[in-house]
Amino acid sequence: MVSCIKNEVPFLDRKPFIFDTTSVGHDRAFDYWSEAVTAHFSPTQNTTASPRSCFHGRMEVFTVGILNVSHLHTSAMRNARDLWSLRNIPNDDFFVMAVNTGVGGQLSQLGRQLFLGPGDLMVYDSAREFSFEYFGETDVYIAQVPRRLLEARIKDPQCLTARPIIHTNPLASMLLAMIKSFTQLDQSSSFESRNALSKSFVDILVSSLECSLVFNDLSNTHCNLLERAKKIVSINLENPDFDVGQLAQTLGASP
Repeated sequence: MVSCIKNEVPFLDRKPFIFDTTSVGHDRAFDYWSEAVTAHFSPTQNTTASPRSCFHGRMEVFTVGILNVSHLHTSAMRNARDLWSLRNIPNDDFFVMAVNTGVGGQLSQLGRQLFLGPGDLMVYDSAREFSFEYFGETDVYIAQVPRRLLEARIKDPQCLTARPIIHTNPLASMLLAMIKSFTQLDQSSSFESRNALSKSFVDILVSSLECSLVFNDLSNTHCNLLERAKKIVSINLENPDFDVGQLAQTLGASP
């Protein structure tokens, strides 16, 4: 997963940094992307099942206060952060990934697997092993969040890692719009304002993840309860004494 190695001190006048495989030609495209881009920006090992001459990748990197934000367009490929990467390219930050357009892909981390399509968003942890496979041409935005900031706002960040906020959730579209807007900010704006904006984003991100996770848990609970109720009613269809009170008692709920 292409993302930026953290900078402890942000540059106040840093301009967007651009990598584009078209600058080296088709024959060297994937090698350039894998060796030049990922060696300097991404702590992952990268492979592609497609012909390397057909690969295309472009990445723009922006510094916004405490965040590094990347706008990435890539052909089909697979990123893997394995034990070798963890040991040789240290990085313990969290990354927010939002699929803008295209095919999307699948993340595997912490024993969880999730598909991200257009409009979907999730957080992954660069301090732990993971893999992400882009299934085809995909346009994504990635925001790098310093670990200390996320851990200062939530006791257990791992509970929010590798869990999606899907495109039908208004929180996903809001967060994607915020990340996209960071790439369009006036570069001459003051560092103080950009720093305040980036910290506000982290606050909103944490709240959105917590709200989404609670909603999903409640939805699953309600679905399970409904299934139990349907089974109990089905079993007692011919029981003339069965009523709502008995159903509630069996479910352990209030009538």
